[in-house]
Amino acid sequence: MKTFQRVLLLATGVTLIFFGAPTACAYHDDSTRQRVLRMIAQELPPRASMSEMDSFMRRHTDRYNVDTEYNFEFAGLMPQSKLDKFLFDRDVQIVLKFNRGTRTFKSAEVEPLYTFL
Repeated sequence: MKTFQRVLLLATGVTLIFFGAPTACAYHDDSTRQRVLRMIAQELPPRASMSEMDSFMRRHTDRYNVDTEYNFEFAGLMPQSKLDKFLFDRDVQIVLKFNRGTRTFKSAEVEPLYTFL
């Protein structure tokens, strides 16, 4: 009887981890996305200049790049927290899109990225 209880307990634990971990990661990703988008909305006004976007990326990312030829965007990775390093080396990418003609802020995207290494 004790062996059956142990097997049942182990199976329950594995099931909870198997289904719980992806759900927890998805919730964490969504809350991170919303928090960063709120931060962008507070700090960057509509039609912000290139220098304002550059300043924002300097403050909030470890490294970033500007594409003025093809995609017209700033893209950078936020600093990793200890939890991010634990979660499959998770990075959070910020993309600030700007208007090709006026070179002013158009929209923002936030995407969590996982390397699984």
